[in-house]
Amino acid sequence: NCTEQLKKRSINPEDVIVDYTGGTKTMTAALTLATIGQGYNFSYVGGKERTKDGLGIVVTGTEVVKTGVNPWQIYAVEEKKKISIFSESFQYEAAISIMESRINNLKAPDQKLWQGIMETFKGYLFWDNFNHKLAIKNLKEGLNILLDCEKLGIATKEISNYIEGVRNNYEILTDMSKKTEYFKNMHPILTVDLFSNAHRRAKQNKYDDAVARLYRTLEMVGQIAFKEKTGCSTSDVNPDILPETIREEYINRYRSPDDGKIRIPLLSTFRALKELNHPTGQKFFEKEEELKKILNARNNSILAHGLNPIKKETYEKLRGIIKDLFISGEMIEFPVLQW
Repeated sequence: NCTEQLKKRSINPEDVIVDYTGGTKTMTAALTLATIGQGYNFSYVGGKERTKDGLGIVVTGTEVVKTGVNPWQIYAVEEKKKISIFSESFQYEAAISIMESRINNLKAPDQKLWQGIMETFKGYLFWDNFNHKLAIKNLKEGLNILLDCEKLGIATKEISNYIEGVRNNYEILTDMSKKTEYFKNMHPILTVDLFSNAHRRAKQNKYDDAVARLYRTLEMVGQIAFKEKTGCSTSDVNPDILPETIREEYINRYRSPDDGKIRIPLLSTFRALKELNHPTGQKFFEKEEELKKILNARNNSILAHGLNPIKKETYEKLRGIIKDLFISGEMIEFPVLQW
């Protein structure tokens, strides 16, 4: 058919004009549907005067060629709505899939804009999956493309708002990279990142995933405080730094028979911090009973050691305690694309 022949001859879609003037309504509709997704230009020959009091054919000599909106642009409105919904619900893979399947239907300026958005979506997808290094790379690439689009005047106000959100997130991520020595070391900023990640999973109603991230947040809070107080990692504890009240118990319970290292779990980390008079340990034990109940529910969840799903209430209780006790600063919010 015609579209296949044009592709075989490597003719640029922007150089093709689809004139749907002639033919019956059925023929015109068929032509439009067959070419709507190809990126062609569309035209229609109208006129200033028609026979039959304006209802008939165009009067010869009064013809006017009208280049109207590409029907794809109308169809794209619905696609854009879907992409916005996926952006709001952090379903970046679904949004990227739509954009990749449609980007070739667009004209060059819009293709550039979509490419920039797709790169940022890839960055956020990597970020959500804790691949911070690739997240930095893709966010930077996408941000640079979008800033170019802004300079060229092809970014709407809504797109500019999205760009500003991406810029703020990129600055947070680069700051995180510096503070963790390119994500090699733990730092309190990572607890905020994990806490924010848990919030995004909860907004997707994935409470098991959300609580798993909160548990890791709590664990990391303890590990950072323990390192700060003792100079040791919780995965290789020097017994000499442990208070006498717990030293022998920890050696007997947590020394590995394989390599002789002492590795202490979450609750024992906070207990050690309390014995060492560290405020993090003291805060934890202010809410000890409540935390133990919630952590027990987590341990019985299907993503830990049991078969029970985590309820929304369990997530919200644990989130509230962790936020009140240990999280300082604002959560990291990903921008929603509206266009």
